[in-house]
Amino acid sequence: MFAVPGSAFAPGDTIIATLENRSDRMLGYNLCLAALEQQTPSDWQPVPRHSPEFFCPLSVNPLGPGESDTLMQLVREEFPAGSYRFRTEIVWLLDDNQRFEVTTGSFSLE
Repeated sequence: MFAVPGSAFAPGDTIIATLENRSDRMLGYNLCLAALEQQTPSDWQPVPRHSPEFFCPLSVNPLGPGESDTLMQLVREEFPAGSYRFRTEIVWLLDDNQRFEVTTGSFSLE
């Protein structure tokens, strides 16, 4: 499960998204690489989350059954108002290494 508690945020707020492993298998993930996406009339478009000099390690972190981790995102002034979500990839570890994309529900930036 990938979720954001709350439905509306303003510049200066911090959005906290939680990735929770509700399965009985080990997951792999990297929330640093999660995408922030804004809804457009036709689809979801990525919005840069980090400054250009920010570095995300390309590691895969393990997340055991019942464990969770959080992503924290400051709402910057330059984020336009609209509907957003986070998207990230998870992989089943120690099994078939099958990859899946998961998204949070949408939330508004004002």
